[in-house]
Amino acid sequence: MNKIKNQKKMKFIITILLSILIQDVYAITKQHSNNARQNRVHFIVHHLDPQNAKDKRMLKLSCAQVPSVAHIVYNTTDTVFSDSVNERSFDLNIPASKVGLRIDYTINGLTGKAYRDFIQDYLIHSGDTIELFLDKDSLHFGGKSAKLLNLQSELFELQRPNLPALSNESSVYFKTVDRTFEAALYKQLQFIEKHKAAFSENFYRYLKNQAMGYWYFMSVKQILGAPFNGPAFGEKAIKYYLDNPLRFAIPKDEDLDQSSNFIDFLYHKERLDYEAFHPTLNFERKGGATIMDNISCKYTGRVRDRLLVVAFVHLSKSYLDVSDYFFKHQNLIPPSSPYFEVYTKIKRAFDPSKPAYNFALPDSTGKIVKLSDFKGKVVLIDFWFTGCLPCKYLTAAMVPVLKHFSKKQLVMLTVSVNKNKELWIESLKSGEYTHPGSINLLALGGNDPILKNFNVTAYPRLMLIDKNGKFASIKLPTPHTPEGKTELIATIDKAIDK
Repeated sequence: MNKIKNQKKMKFIITILLSILIQDVYAITKQHSNNARQNRVHFIVHHLDPQNAKDKRMLKLSCAQVPSVAHIVYNTTDTVFSDSVNERSFDLNIPASKVGLRIDYTINGLTGKAYRDFIQDYLIHSGDTIELFLDKDSLHFGGKSAKLLNLQSELFELQRPNLPALSNESSVYFKTVDRTFEAALYKQLQFIEKHKAAFSENFYRYLKNQAMGYWYFMSVKQILGAPFNGPAFGEKAIKYYLDNPLRFAIPKDEDLDQSSNFIDFLYHKERLDYEAFHPTLNFERKGGATIMDNISCKYTGRVRDRLLVVAFVHLSKSYLDVSDYFFKHQNLIPPSSPYFEVYTKIKRAFDPSKPAYNFALPDSTGKIVKLSDFKGKVVLIDFWFTGCLPCKYLTAAMVPVLKHFSKKQLVMLTVSVNKNKELWIESLKSGEYTHPGSINLLALGGNDPILKNFNVTAYPRLMLIDKNGKFASIKLPTPHTPEGKTELIATIDKAIDK
């Protein structure tokens, strides 16, 4: 009898707990749904430039939860207009309550000077009304958010100093560049203090973090980029970095993760601190997992979470061991983090157990080609664009690799992001970017979903899809060296034999 009573009591308790759980899940779901509806910005756009009939004008607005020089394409909203309408008004859903707004504006493919900076993300908020006055060489804001946005625009101008005409052979090259950006920083800080009354305390701290982060980032970037000007220059840069340690302090600011510039600086410094002591690394390098581990152990909270997102997306383009690390550590970012959603999307996009995005793109005849057309075959994809010199070098280096495989074993696809279809056709005829027998597709203007789903933000980029339409590798060895060629062939052979 007691046993029956206890069973009934247990069932009652379980029923109550399930009821509470369902209500909580419903409340959370409803809250997320409401937040999604609230995350919206209203835009009013005015084109001030007189347009000729032959002019081709393009405006692209990109809103990113994680703006970064690493180009985090997950949790972003892109809107592109390429017509002759001079004024328009529209609502744009944004992926979070605070996002970075990037504005790209071109006329006949040429970018005006007001839009050229690769680090130029405006902080905007859900509920803002933003009025844009666009000209090929100027950008102004109107509406209730105008003052803060125009002040951000002025800060962007101050962060672009005129670098002195100095040969990189000069013994004071790096020090001169550092001092030039330092002088620009002081001008930014003076500007921020002058207009402090216009800012909330949070926005004031954000602008200071952005200014400091930009200076630190540029100091680190010039060292990381030096090897592209030759091994000797790269060695010289590392020596300067080790002899002149960067002195900085991490602000004690609970919202530091909102500063894209400071996060980019911290990530690039972690990378440089590792690479400075591994100077013999080539493009087939390993060690990205160590950098990820260092970030995971050294930082905490939202700063750590955002750094891990940036590090994975950026390191996976040049390190072979990053994706394995990412998937072996399944709970890198907790569900309570504001970066958990973007982390989850990255995992889903590159999960080797799930199908890759089934793109549909036109070939040169207009025929639509889908990834699913090649089920049962291994597919190698090369992303490129006309004028990309590394893309040409890769095409030449791939010749002996492709000779190793028959067409029955391997399907070679190329995907161009050219903005001009006619130029793409001419490039196909030249044979400088593609191979005989390859299937050549066009993601016109780089706005196709394939780029976001495959996280393609730099070129060239090779990806390998297995016979089941899943990722075999998101970072392939490149065939520029004998070792790289051998490893690439072995990777493709493994996918074919599987």
